[in-house]
Amino acid sequence: MALSALGLAALPFRPAEAGVGVWTGTGPRAKSIKGIARDPLDPLRMWAASFGAGVYRSVDGGVTWTAHRKGLGNTFVRCVTPQPNHPDSVFCGTNNGIFLSVDGGLNWDQVLATTVSVRAIAIHPIRTGVAYAASYGNGVLKSLNGGASWSTVNLGLGNTLVRDVAIHPTQPEILLAATGTGSIDPPGPGGLFRSINGGLTWSQLADTTGSNNGSHGAAVQIQFDRLDPQRVYVAELDRGVLKSVDGGTTWTRANSGLKSFSTRSLAVVDTLRYVGTIATDTSGICFTTLNDPAWHLVKNNVTVEGLFSSAVSPGTAWAGTVGEGIFRTDDRGANWIQLDGGLLNTSCFSLAVRPATHVVYNGTGLGDQFWRSADQGVTWTRASQLFSHNSEHGVAVDAVLPSRVYLSAYGSGVYRSDDDGITWYNPDSLGGTLQNVFVRDLVAWPGIGERVFV
Repeated sequence: MALSALGLAALPFRPAEAGVGVWTGTGPRAKSIKGIARDPLDPLRMWAASFGAGVYRSVDGGVTWTAHRKGLGNTFVRCVTPQPNHPDSVFCGTNNGIFLSVDGGLNWDQVLATTVSVRAIAIHPIRTGVAYAASYGNGVLKSLNGGASWSTVNLGLGNTLVRDVAIHPTQPEILLAATGTGSIDPPGPGGLFRSINGGLTWSQLADTTGSNNGSHGAAVQIQFDRLDPQRVYVAELDRGVLKSVDGGTTWTRANSGLKSFSTRSLAVVDTLRYVGTIATDTSGICFTTLNDPAWHLVKNNVTVEGLFSSAVSPGTAWAGTVGEGIFRTDDRGANWIQLDGGLLNTSCFSLAVRPATHVVYNGTGLGDQFWRSADQGVTWTRASQLFSHNSEHGVAVDAVLPSRVYLSAYGSGVYRSDDDGITWYNPDSLGGTLQNVFVRDLVAWPGIGERVFV
């Protein structure tokens, strides 16, 4: 960890975990992994899309990871997709466009600039120069020349807030698009759309489960079953998993056993299925098989953004999580191991301790946001409602008010918490009196409450 500011109050003595004068690595595990991909020709090479730290690459099957951000102008990566026949060519979608690497993910060049996020990229299995991208605001994008140029293909697409686009494994001119429930332009309903002509035209798929007035909810991810591509699975934000056995014409709910219908990701391979939901004591990663009508919880208390498995070893699956890095199972979900290996290192820019309670506050970088520890750094929790992806260069506790904390976000100004760092807001968001929001250090006046210098 690199510390640019360190303010530590005297703490009561307790035994050091690693010996006197030796630091122990108990800091926050802050990297959120949106997607995972594996080289189809080299099973040891993998990529992970990190939201805030760019693209990580592993060449030993996920044991260790190295960040590669050279040329990557936006480190908030939503997806990563290698070319199936030429996997040294790798695409990634970010919060401001599409980047391409031609050396296996070591160096990146932007091939499309957008003002919206790119959530998914799919490559034609036969004509590998053809690729599609799901953008959250510009609809579906298509390239005919290996990603050198892109154009929108939205005719009939009633919603341009697209989260995923999937290609039929054996009939690649058939596409499915997952959209949100709202719309920017053009106006229209959300849910699922299908194209039978490579994206030239789209039609909306009705929700035949009898709910929501025949319209699908906000769809997040689509998975074709390669054993039978007429079987399609969809994860929806608040209505669980949908299943179709006729290519998407009719649908049923496949939610038996799920404790949370806030599904975020799917992996369908061989006869095995995995689904990731919002983290609770009774939800997280669930598993089932083709012939089992119910889901079974195999790991709780993790929010999963990306799931990956392959036919090479269907019992092995990887789960990209929010704030916990990557987990892997080799026994169909019975046991999971966390793949640290350099993936979870985070940049610490600021620390502070409240003398009266010994609560530790940690401002981090690269979009990892703000963390707090109530047990002197043994365990950490991430704060909510901090709407900034900037690096937090300063943190200070109010000298008088017992639950007031201040935090500087480089690029967003100064945030304030009135509940000891649990939730945050920007008190100057409307006034604009802080005329320069690129704030670094932050100091609270000792002995006088509500007085802060930046």
